[in-house]
Formats: sequence, structure tokens, C-alpha cells
Amino acid sequence: MGLYSAAGGSWQGKQYPQHYAEWIQTWATVPSKSYATELKPKFTAAKLNANEWATLAKNAGMQYVVLTSRHHEGFSLFNSKQPFSVSNTITGGTNISPKGRDLYGDIVQAFHKKGLKVGAYYSLLDWQHPDSYEGKQFNSELKDHIPDRKVYKEYLYQQIKELATNYGKLDILWLDFSSKNRQGETWEPSVS
Repeated sequence: MGLYSAAGGSWQGKQYPQHYAEWIQTWATVPSKSYATELKPKFTAAKLNANEWATLAKNAGMQYVVLTSRHHEGFSLFNSKQPFSVSNTITGGTNISPKGRDLYGDIVQAFHKKGLKVGAYYSLLDWQHPDSYEGKQFNSELKDHIPDRKVYKEYLYQQIKELATNYGKLDILWLDFSSKNRQGETWEPSVS
């Protein structure tokens, strides 16, 4: 679940024949600002009932759930306290839970109450952060910006720290994405 869910596989009336809707921003080549402006108001999760999900999962025999805490588009299902997440000039902020809610926290709490384990899927890619490896791809206003990878890595580490400490026990952490130039020592330890 992410901001991409509100697009439903289409952008401006065009349906994209993809087998994974979370890449709609790439398929439609949408700048981050336009993407956020269009989809944030549509992502309400008004009918999400975490307790019903947890009950269904338990009754189905599931033992755990892995939630998409943040996908490549850079929007977070959890309420991050990182300054770029709270407010930024590109998308206004990356937290997408409706006002007064923390969707990730709601789901984690409901699943833990049922005795189920909870994990976080977290993408190392970020299509909107100005210091990420792909920030300029979707943000033409950054053409003169020189990315500071240390700033981006610190942002990643702090968000992962929030996931690992703010929601009770994190049973699984699934970090997505690796490439030849972004593996191993590229993700050197955080200084803080």
C-alpha cells in the first residue's frame, strides 16, 4: 500500500499495462510534484480497518505480514519525523497517512494484538529526495543541485531507525534494491 494505490494503474486517463502498480510514476514519467499533487488527496484509506485485516489474517492461518512502509516513490506509510518527510519543497512532505492517523502503526498494533509478526518492506530508492541517486530523474527543478549522498544515507538510516524503534518489535526488515554501484560499502554505516 502506498500513494501509487490511488492511481489504480492509470495516469491522466491512460491505463498502463503493467503487472505492478507501484511503478506508475515511472511508467507515466510523472514529476514528483505533479504526482503528489494528484494522488495525495485521493489516498484516504478511509475504509482501512486494521483490526479486520488482522482478524482475517489470523483466521487464514497467516503468521506474519510485511507492510510496504515506503516504496521507490519515497512516500511513507508511517509518520516519519525526519524534516524532509514532514515538509519539503518538492512534494510538501512524504508522510501519506491521513491526518490524525498512522496507517503503519495502526496495522502493526492490530497484528501484534492477534499474536502475529510484523515486518517492514523499505525501499532504498527514492524518486523524490534531492540527494538520492535518482532524485533528478523526477524533479527537473533539481537540475543544478549536486546530490549529497551522505545526507541521503543519513535520511535512510534515521527512517529505518524510526521503523525499528517506534512501533514495538520489528520482526522482519526487508530492504529493497541493490545494484552494482549501490551495494555493500555504498551504504556505509551512519555516523549518528
